[in-house]
Amino acid sequence: RRTPGKASPESLRNLFDQGRYAEAIKASSGKGPLDAKDSLLRGRCHERLGNVESALADYRASRRADPDRGESYFREARLLVFADRVDEALSAMHLAEMRLAGMSHRERFYVRAMLGEVHLAAGDPGSAREHLLKAVDLGGSSPFRNSLAVAVAWYNLSQAQFELAAF
Repeated sequence: RRTPGKASPESLRNLFDQGRYAEAIKASSGKGPLDAKDSLLRGRCHERLGNVESALADYRASRRADPDRGESYFREARLLVFADRVDEALSAMHLAEMRLAGMSHRERFYVRAMLGEVHLAAGDPGSAREHLLKAVDLGGSSPFRNSLAVAVAWYNLSQAQFELAAF
């Protein structure tokens, strides 16, 4: 059921898909709290507009509303890495790691892949390798087959293995 004054999730998605991020943010800022999916979408709008702190707030609201939604952790950590806030990204991803059992196969892949990327950014290729091996295994064995995402995980795995060999 929709709260009066709020746009429907479909219209928010349409505004996002059309690149009308500011309008989507305004439409989602009606009365009452957003659910996990709408918070995530509004966070993505903020991220596209360069509003880092607002995006992070929405990603965190999304994961509070649905702690087993892996995408919230993934997007938060990715944005934190881009903002050179690697320690915060590691904290977010360790929270996600504790919730893996409740996540879909697809989300477990993305969480493992991001854990690997964050550990690479933190200068810990050993931990990165461990998570990326799990990610490529998930990516190759799942009904979710995103070959590009799996290729990125393989690439990051090769980076971790290169760094381990160099030391």
